[in-house]
Amino acid sequence: MSPLISPLINSLDAPWAKVAGVYRRICLLRANGHDAEADRVQAEELAPARVAAERETHSADSPESELLIQSLLDAEDARVAEALLFAEILAPLIAERIRPLLVLGPVASRPPFPSDRESPRALPPPSVRSEATPSIAALIDGMLAQERGRPSR
Repeated sequence: MSPLISPLINSLDAPWAKVAGVYRRICLLRANGHDAEADRVQAEELAPARVAAERETHSADSPESELLIQSLLDAEDARVAEALLFAEILAPLIAERIRPLLVLGPVASRPPFPSDRESPRALPPPSVRSEATPSIAALIDGMLAQERGRPSR
């Protein structure tokens, strides 16, 4: 992203950040060939968000407002284009790294599927939980306590 665009996006007020987010979604929809959905979002979400942002920031109908809006939309266009380009470059690299992990062995080396004629296998008895094994609730409580900075029970 251009160094001139980045401060613009980072300094947006909440209503303009919403406009930027909606427009970014429109750009992604169009880039993926979902023009009808992009048109719907533009009519039903972007226009009202823009009006609300203009009202909230008292910037309707001023030349500076139009310049800001056009800069914002251009920045989002550039942001989406750069993200798509990055994804296009990164996806094959990720696929190359995980491909060895996904390779299945030959079909002959895998056990066959059980047939309907075979008797169903009995499930192993449920393991008995020892007192040392924490419950899921205790684990969640511990995680929440760590986020709050307090020790867990």
